[in-house]
Amino acid sequence: MATAAEVAADAPQQTHPPNQFHLHGGHLSVSYFPNGFGPPTTAGPIVLTYQDAHHAASFRRDDVNVVDAGALGTVATVVLVPDHDQGSTTFSLIVPRVAVPAGQSVPIHTDAITAMHKGFIILMGQDQTYTVTALRGTASDGPLPV
Repeated sequence: MATAAEVAADAPQQTHPPNQFHLHGGHLSVSYFPNGFGPPTTAGPIVLTYQDAHHAASFRRDDVNVVDAGALGTVATVVLVPDHDQGSTTFSLIVPRVAVPAGQSVPIHTDAITAMHKGFIILMGQDQTYTVTALRGTASDGPLPV
């Protein structure tokens, strides 16, 4: 006869979608809070934080464009440099589907795409150039940072 601990160990663990992602790679560090309940600020909770060697920024719900990309997962995009005349820069995080045991973290890896967009007048040629950065970190279902 099995003990209670053995039965509990054999039972399937209940999983949840993560409420936070913390990732780094190359020269980037990114945190993403898909439910929109990241660290609170006077302007509202943070949904995505971005930091590289030259730029650090926090983005709230209205600043993050989240798109379901089908089999790819979800893509969360923010504007890092909003200059339509001289050219803008966007950052897109590819967020994979993840199942996390309640209150725990799991390791993940994904990619981010930084796109440089030409300015207002495009005489000829390609409008965007892309840099892809591999990211590693964790997806968690747990208490959020304050």
